[in-house]
Amino acid sequence: MKNILFLEQFSAISGGQVVLLQILDFLDKKEYKSFVILPGEGPLVEELDKRGIEHRAFPIGVYSVSKKSLFDMAKYFLLSLLLVPMTIIFMRRNKIDLVYANAPRTYFWGSAAALIAGKPVIWHVHSILSGSELLLSRLVMRYLNVRRAIAISKAVAKPFVEKDQTLAGKLIIVYNGVDHKKYLIGADVAEKYKKDLDIPADYKVINYIGQLARWKGVDDFLKAAVQLLRKKSDLRFQVIGEAIYGGRSEKEYEKKLKSIAAQNGQIQFLGKRSDIPELLSVTDILVVPSIEPEPLSLAMLEGMAAGKTVVAAAHGGPAEVIENKVSGILYPPGNIDALAEVLEHLLNDPAGCRSLGENARQAVARHYTQEIFIGNIRKIIDGII
Repeated sequence: MKNILFLEQFSAISGGQVVLLQILDFLDKKEYKSFVILPGEGPLVEELDKRGIEHRAFPIGVYSVSKKSLFDMAKYFLLSLLLVPMTIIFMRRNKIDLVYANAPRTYFWGSAAALIAGKPVIWHVHSILSGSELLLSRLVMRYLNVRRAIAISKAVAKPFVEKDQTLAGKLIIVYNGVDHKKYLIGADVAEKYKKDLDIPADYKVINYIGQLARWKGVDDFLKAAVQLLRKKSDLRFQVIGEAIYGGRSEKEYEKKLKSIAAQNGQIQFLGKRSDIPELLSVTDILVVPSIEPEPLSLAMLEGMAAGKTVVAAAHGGPAEVIENKVSGILYPPGNIDALAEVLEHLLNDPAGCRSLGENARQAVARHYTQEIFIGNIRKIIDGII
């Protein structure tokens, strides 16, 4: 039995934490025992408890998820001076064989602790790093005991190697995967769900699913919705998600979004939901409107797995996964008029919409299933320990 220590920077659940839970669920329990270090109480702790996975709260602290200030960096280094010895002690007590750092805030102190303890490290990189965070990550990857850095897309891997190819040998791209069969829901269930949501049977449903964060471009989605609703009344737009990290700027942004939505009763905020497969079953078009490059987007893969037409900003991971006008539609990032135009064209072409959705479903079944993803992760872990 080998022991793996997973390091996580958030106790909330977003894309990176969903992927962590996938890995924990599918590691062979006869071969591996998992431990998790994370900041403290939250939805992720509840999920770990359900699975019977041992976890410990460390004082990882609150670190800005946007641009990092000098104060942020200074605080991070001071915390690292405490976290490195704490992690070494934990590793020795639990005979850890491998450290799996699942988030940027854990890379430095997790890798330093593993180096001192003489154990290998794997990074899982879920975001597109830049600035001082990228510079520090490059240095740590180069000089500490990092054996592999798993990037979830080429867009995530690119910043590490675009000015320095020496790190290319440690980087490996593994696209996320979804349980695609879970999203194949019958028409009878979808019809009932649409009725339960008080959506008229002949209405088309256009959705956004994900965090309510500025870089996600949710306000672009709503502005395009307002444009379309001036021309068509038989539409329902839904925003599914919440401001996960709860900072002041996110709360202000959420307030702004609700103000835009209040202009029209055909726009609904559904908040955080656990019934995403059912909500996708009544969806006609799923929009991924990020104004900054999206690392990948699990919601996009889920929508594709459900056989829905995905319209995404043409950058980051979505531009790698979607074959434009074959398995989805790509539009210029931040161009609200172009987004509204694409949506209007699709609404007027239901047959083309269905074809795009079916192609998307087949693409996920071939390349982006949970089984493919887990198989790739297992190979990496097995190859190291």
